[in-house]
Amino acid sequence: MEIYWYIYTYSIFMWLFVQLLPESSKRFYYGVSVYIPLFLISAFRSIDVGGDTPIYVRTFENIHGINIDDFFINTMECGYILFNHIVAEISNDGQMILVATSFFVVFGIGLFLYRESDNFFLSTILFIGIGFYITFF
Repeated sequence: MEIYWYIYTYSIFMWLFVQLLPESSKRFYYGVSVYIPLFLISAFRSIDVGGDTPIYVRTFENIHGINIDDFFINTMECGYILFNHIVAEISNDGQMILVATSFFVVFGIGLFLYRESDNFFLSTILFIGIGFYITFF
């Protein structure tokens, strides 16, 4: 749990640091300096972290053996099976599914907040501080 306090504190310090930069680049550098560590923490966490992470990894390791013709017969969502197949083409290591899902979640949320939020810093602090970041582990 300490890592979350560190990343929360780090995101506040990064906001203070980017205040030294020109106004036009503050949002970009803040986003890069905060969302890359968020991605790295969630992507390379232990497979034992999180309640259902071991299940996702085990499913990933089993799914790459499913034939594409069997997508609609399987009890799992066919889009999830396809996503797992695509990731398995890169690597069959179970950690890779965590990397891929972390990429989509963290950078998807980061990009959304960057584009849509009037106060990107506050939105990021709330994303981390309220616990939304922790919930997808």
